[in-house]
Amino acid sequence: MSTDYNVILLSIDALRPDHLGAYGAKQLKTPHIDAIARDGSVFMNAFGSSCLTPIAHASILSGFNPPGHGVRKPFDKVKAPFLSERLKSEGFQTAAFTGVGFLGSKYGFGRGFEYFNEVTQETAWGSKDYEIEGQGQTCWFGNHWWDDMISWLEGHLREPFFIFGHYFEVHWGAEKRLLEKGWLSKNHLPANGFYDAKIEFMDSCLVAPIVKCLRESGIWDRTIIVITADHGENLGELPVASGFYPQHRTLYECDLRIPLIIKAPKLPSGERFDALARSIDIVPTLRDILDLDDTGFDGSSLRKTIATGDSQSAIAYAEELYSLRGPGDWQAVRSNQYKYIIDRRSATEKFFNMLSDPFEKNDIIGSVNTKEADIVEKWRQLCDRYRPDTEQPIT
Repeated sequence: MSTDYNVILLSIDALRPDHLGAYGAKQLKTPHIDAIARDGSVFMNAFGSSCLTPIAHASILSGFNPPGHGVRKPFDKVKAPFLSERLKSEGFQTAAFTGVGFLGSKYGFGRGFEYFNEVTQETAWGSKDYEIEGQGQTCWFGNHWWDDMISWLEGHLREPFFIFGHYFEVHWGAEKRLLEKGWLSKNHLPANGFYDAKIEFMDSCLVAPIVKCLRESGIWDRTIIVITADHGENLGELPVASGFYPQHRTLYECDLRIPLIIKAPKLPSGERFDALARSIDIVPTLRDILDLDDTGFDGSSLRKTIATGDSQSAIAYAEELYSLRGPGDWQAVRSNQYKYIIDRRSATEKFFNMLSDPFEKNDIIGSVNTKEADIVEKWRQLCDRYRPDTEQPIT
């Protein structure tokens, strides 16, 4: 295993890729993320495993789809090993900083982290109650951890480290606290709950200090940086019954497409890739770069995908089966060309040709050809196997 590198993995909750300069956004400025992208690989077609935060993050940190890591609804406990556990055993200093109660230590998200800064009732700016198996549970939202992270980083520059940071302040609702503190201007980019203004603030308050610290300390070139998100955000592309935006309660593209930027010594610099990429590919990719075994995961190394230029066989699976939250009981499967969505609640299916219909406007489930019918049946069977009553979590 190579211990020449450090790793920083940042997940920005609800961050859409098309609202970053590296993906072509013009309406806002994200110069520090863009600087990382210029030194790294940008994956243009990356997807999360859920529109629900804990499910998606368990995939990011483990490399497994939901049936493999065992998180299927709020407050489930992770049942798959994390990258942090192996890196800790190999001598890495490990630290995590989280911004929502779903990612708490009591749910297994502290596995492998020697230092774990998690949200508490005292640090949170908001909360939401959930009903789980007939009982109410509260999730706390918000945690100003980025100053603590920089302090931890400055104290661990001479030894290999792995940092995971989950930043929640782009999420809907955070704007109230940011406005109260004077961190946002009420006249600057107010649309969609100050969505773009919050992204600009994140770039300046979180990413800028990281870039500055790494460059000034001389470890920029040997620090791997991953910028991603758990899920996207519906800003009005698709109507929903509540009429409430922004929100993320479906498995359509706006809710599943995520940014994925990886700056690493063994990946191309300043290049964009259209190959299908998934959040479950992050752990195998990092293990590959660190000369660890990258097999045995649901995901696969994107380094190998780049080398071969082949992602045609890859599929991305996603789910949102917590029926009390969204408009459906959803599972989805996507390839480069096609996408299948099944809503168990209404017993309906949809099928889209993503090459000719990237905005999912034309459901062709009733007019598929023979090849497409075979794909639908194969993916229907996959979703059946992945239902929670038949999953086999890793223990």
